[in-house]
Amino acid sequence: RHRMLLESHSDELTGALNRRGFEAKVGMEIRRALRHGRPLSVVLLDLDNFKDVNDESGHAAGDYVLKSVTGQWMSMSRSSDIVGRLGGDEFAMLLPETDADDAAILMRRLRQYANHPWSWGVAQLRQGDTVESLLNRADLAMYDDKRA
Repeated sequence: RHRMLLESHSDELTGALNRRGFEAKVGMEIRRALRHGRPLSVVLLDLDNFKDVNDESGHAAGDYVLKSVTGQWMSMSRSSDIVGRLGGDEFAMLLPETDADDAAILMRRLRQYANHPWSWGVAQLRQGDTVESLLNRADLAMYDDKRA
């Protein structure tokens, strides 16, 4: 039963949580952060010009990029940080015990080592936030980064 639950919450290609698993984890961490008065940030990440990789080099090359960036994010972040694949080339990171400034520092550090360019946006938990509102604010911030 545990293995089936894990598989239903994991992205087969990258090993990251899928949207369902990620959103469930964010919901749990929101409740924990609010209960203990601790910071929590969510970062939305979107690979830049990813369609070009698939169009010019094929889907195997695209899959390689997805696996390699996810592996980098997972290996260069803390064990408490969670990477999720929300769909296609859109990912998110859940950063417990992290305010927006520290999340930005982490993202800039990760981007220095990126083997494919990506844009990101961060939202820090506020009183009254839901999983959806947190992801929406991070998404808006990510589009600001894409336009920059």
